[in-house]
Amino acid sequence: MSEHETYLGDGLYASWDGWQVRLRAPREGGDHEVFLEDGYARDVPRVSQRIADKERQPMTDDQIEVEPCPFVYAKGKKCPGHIVRIDAFNRHLTWCRADDGKWSFAVGEPRSHYHLYCSEKGNHAGYGREDAVKRYYQDLPPTLRKVVTRFDP
Repeated sequence: MSEHETYLGDGLYASWDGWQVRLRAPREGGDHEVFLEDGYARDVPRVSQRIADKERQPMTDDQIEVEPCPFVYAKGKKCPGHIVRIDAFNRHLTWCRADDGKWSFAVGEPRSHYHLYCSEKGNHAGYGREDAVKRYYQDLPPTLRKVVTRFDP
């Protein structure tokens, strides 16, 4: 990181060269870079919020289906329970101030993982399986993805 860069989080750095904003994400095979002219850079928070608002539509509890527990016992028997709790680790939370001065809140995908809890056995933890029902966002069933990206207005 150069002395003129600002760390934004999630491995992303920003700098200003007098003409444009440089966004840099260091990677093993070389940095990924994006350059934004000043006018576009100023629009990023507003556009990000608009995208988030379209993606996260409010839903009622009756629209959320019951999701069966994904745990399978050693002998191949499926757990008869269903998911009753989800804990997110390293969640991406964003607060943005709009041009009108109002603040808005958005929830992004977690940078790490979720722990799922079952109605029958909690997190199915035991000897040698502390994270028995740990899942990454891309591995969650669509019904649980809907739950974790839900917002309540």
